[in-house]
Amino acid sequence: MNFNHPLDRFLETQIVGIQNLIKVSLSSYRTRRPRILFLSSVTAVSNYAGPEDAIPEILFDDPSVSLNQGYAQAKYLAEMVLAKASQEADLPVTIVRAGQLSGSTSSGTWNLNEHIPVLLQSCLILKKIPSPLPVR
Repeated sequence: MNFNHPLDRFLETQIVGIQNLIKVSLSSYRTRRPRILFLSSVTAVSNYAGPEDAIPEILFDDPSVSLNQGYAQAKYLAEMVLAKASQEADLPVTIVRAGQLSGSTSSGTWNLNEHIPVLLQSCLILKKIPSPLPVR
């Protein structure tokens, strides 16, 4: 996946997909509506520049908190759509802002060209570890 595609490239998969999940949940005949668990991304709020050291576990009513890339903007927008559905239709929603997930479904290994494996390989070659390690 190319994270840098513009937002419109993610609308069909992210936003339309989320809207469809909301419709399915709202159409349920269960007495309690099915919960939607959305795997968002830390990139949806990575530009947060508040007074706290850590990003608060809240929804932000400011799209500038997302990274300036289509993927991050789509994750932010999906969070907002879900929050609105939760408030207006009493829909149970959980949003998880995960960092990078890893592991192949067949081998369990991480793509060695990804950021973290490259960082670790560099540490081994250089016999040095950055101080401090990047946390965001």
